[in-house]
Amino acid sequence: MTTRALIIEDQTTLRELLSELLSARRACEVVACATGAEARSLFTESAFDLVLLDLVLPDAHGLELLAELQR
Repeated sequence: MTTRALIIEDQTTLRELLSELLSARRACEVVACATGAEARSLFTESAFDLVLLDLVLPDAHGLELLAELQR
């Protein structure tokens, strides 16, 4: 069973680095996005085993987004 990971990070370099690390070390299927809106859309389409969430996004606060996504 493959672990599915979602990275929500607006800084491109960090998002790409985390994606590479997770893909290589844990054989994860990684999906990455840069905004809260993208994350909301991805969560309606599929489920994830792991979420790495930036607290400061251009369109949302990470803790508020986390509360939304947990519902």
